[in-house]
Amino acid sequence: MKEKNINNTSFIFKIKWRIYLNKIGYFLKDIFINDFEKRIMLSKVLDYIIKKELNSAYIELKNIKKYFINKEELEVYHRLTDICFNEVEMTKVKEKDWIKNCNSGYYYVVKINDGKAIIKEAFDHDKNYVLESKRNDGYKIMITNLKTYQFLNKKEKRFINNHFNDNKIKKFLQNTDKMLLFRDELLRVGFSEALYDCRQFNFYKKLKDKVAFIINLKDYGDYIKVLFGFASYVDDEYFKKYGEYFENIEFRFQYILRDYNDELRLKKIIKNIYDEYFNINKDELLDLKRNRQKIFLKNINEKLKPLGFIKNNVKWQKKLEEGYYLEFYAEKSEWNDVYYFNFKIYNLNNICYSRRTDIIVDWQILSKIECDILMDLIRKEIIEPIINTPLDKLFKNKDISAYSYCNKKKCSNCLFK
Repeated sequence: MKEKNINNTSFIFKIKWRIYLNKIGYFLKDIFINDFEKRIMLSKVLDYIIKKELNSAYIELKNIKKYFINKEELEVYHRLTDICFNEVEMTKVKEKDWIKNCNSGYYYVVKINDGKAIIKEAFDHDKNYVLESKRNDGYKIMITNLKTYQFLNKKEKRFINNHFNDNKIKKFLQNTDKMLLFRDELLRVGFSEALYDCRQFNFYKKLKDKVAFIINLKDYGDYIKVLFGFASYVDDEYFKKYGEYFENIEFRFQYILRDYNDELRLKKIIKNIYDEYFNINKDELLDLKRNRQKIFLKNINEKLKPLGFIKNNVKWQKKLEEGYYLEFYAEKSEWNDVYYFNFKIYNLNNICYSRRTDIIVDWQILSKIECDILMDLIRKEIIEPIINTPLDKLFKNKDISAYSYCNKKKCSNCLFK
């Protein structure tokens, strides 16, 4: 019975392969002819191609590239790659079309210029509206050749039409022209643009000693966030490709731009900062950063000291009762220049409570007032409920016990009962 099933499977697959030959091309006829398993893998690519899901086909094809070994197999691989790129079909793209990339999302074609399209992401690949699901990142605007994009099918067109009428498209695009005008202006005055579309609208002007002035733009729908400052770099080629993420700029500033008056003020601010520091070298840049860092940590200390905390580098400890301590720790990220805020309760033998808050602090753009507001919130929501509650009652609180360091395994003298 098992052998019969295998034979049936093989017979059905032969019919399926004939369909591939008819719909895609007879250049597939002899590929992997003696290796049924490889043909099965390749069939996933071919199914995607027939369904016009060309980006999915391209991704799947890259995953199995290692199985194309000899010259004839590699020729088939490259022919399939050309089909996946779909250059002929995508030459039909016009402004105001909707297109998709199944690996990223759904895009509106804003402009087409010199063979490149300027596109703006409205939905991610799970059809979540970008401005709601990616509030921290804003809209993604890219300049691309569209090789791995496709047109929408009927179902996807209905989905888009249900969400976007003319007024909503107008609001969706309200900052796009301004972003493109800024781009043209920055390129005109000597800035270069990061090449890769994952960092589009990141600009830099190289100065001396591998220091650059950075201006990055992000569209958040209701406003444009302008992120700028001075950064040092090591790898010249990497820098040309990617520019610099805002959080890694050593001396940085942020400005929210909503109207024309904001634009005028911003240009003056950027000019003044550039004129003041354009001769800066790496060491001076790092000194500016260290001085800002000291001010940031001093602001934290001013809020914690009256509560009885004692500072030790970037940690603050307060004695509770019965040999227990509360610690506040401003932890610098390993990956970029931001801080996380952590708490723990411990004694000499054990850590009882350990919590990383969901607060991520870009400390350089935090004003004294904003820092005070943040620390007041932390004091009210986390610190005071701990220091004003006896330990035997504190550890019966669900909000505290949820962060049990030992998972309530009752280490010696464990307070979680």
